[in-house]
Amino acid sequence: GNETATIRWNHIFNERTFSNFTAYFSDYEYNLGGEDGANSFDWNSGIRNYSVKADFGFFVNPQNTLEFGASSIFYRFRPGDVSFSEENGFNDFVIDKEHAVESAAYISNETKLFDNKITIQAGLRYSVFQNVGKSTVFQYAEGMPLDTANIVDTLRFADGELVKSFDGFEPRLSVNFLIDQKQSETASYNRTRQ
Repeated sequence: GNETATIRWNHIFNERTFSNFTAYFSDYEYNLGGEDGANSFDWNSGIRNYSVKADFGFFVNPQNTLEFGASSIFYRFRPGDVSFSEENGFNDFVIDKEHAVESAAYISNETKLFDNKITIQAGLRYSVFQNVGKSTVFQYAEGMPLDTANIVDTLRFADGELVKSFDGFEPRLSVNFLIDQKQSETASYNRTRQ
């Protein structure tokens, strides 16, 4: 099942500047289950997101449109609450929840040239993905299988404490050439981080 809610506010500042502000919530949950008896199991998982973003547009002139904005998403991952049968009854365990924050800022420009026959879109986005606590991270012996016997250290992170961060620039460029009313040629470059 999935539950979502969105609030959006659009505002026109003047004839050249506008904005869109959005906040949304998403709660996706799923369940896997198996037979009754000795092989029965029940697995519940989910992902919850809280997000805010602000987008702005500015008409520089009839041939140039500038867009810029920022966004942030908070994730709560629930990998699994698991119950499975054993000889002596049911065994229950919970896989620790994971939390992350993903933020980004961007700017882009669209330019139309030669009576709109050529359109150039260029932009740059900077994104950051941060895994945050509360979390327990096991470190394993170099070159050894990920087995409890090979754990060499255990790191514990408090609520909201940074566990690991990934960030970088995401450039993009697109050039479109309008041949006639039915045909066009496009060349583009786009680098994304996930």
